[in-house]
Amino acid sequence: MQIHLIRHGRTDWNDLNHIQGKSDIPLNSTGIAQAEELGKRLKEQDFKATHIYTSFLKRAKQTADIISDILEIPCDILEGLEEVDLGDWEGLSWDEVKLRFPERYGAFRNNRRYTKASGGESYDEMLSRVLPALQKLAMTCSEDVIVVTHSAVIMALLCYLNDTPFEKMITYKVKNVSVISIDRERFL
Repeated sequence: MQIHLIRHGRTDWNDLNHIQGKSDIPLNSTGIAQAEELGKRLKEQDFKATHIYTSFLKRAKQTADIISDILEIPCDILEGLEEVDLGDWEGLSWDEVKLRFPERYGAFRNNRRYTKASGGESYDEMLSRVLPALQKLAMTCSEDVIVVTHSAVIMALLCYLNDTPFEKMITYKVKNVSVISIDRERFL
């Protein structure tokens, strides 16, 4: 059994290079088209997933719903899959964060796993909710599933699973509607 992680489609904030975090930003027309194209491609490939689980944030839920309709498989929200909460940094670009919060940003760059934005959560705190959600799927699902989530969730998971320092998280940068397949045993 595999868990197929998919990053949501594009949003206006992606286009503007704004940090989204838990801000509930919907897909834009490009993101909708990306989700439709991915759903069609998966259907043509006779993709074998039996269920889709998604973050409750609009951009992920819209992506999941589009793919669900095309693949004709059920889709449910699974708590814990939402993006990292980046607190006061949400809505800003990374350049703006560097200028407005230089000390906190410096600490974040040097210790990404455990440092957080004011009012936000660390990547480690995010993993403490994401890992149990994925472990539950790994223990209860016997066939492949799709999980529609967010870039920081996927990058942090890959750092964790591959024992990569979180400061090298960019190694795992994922584009919108990318599919990353992971064997369920990795979560058990």
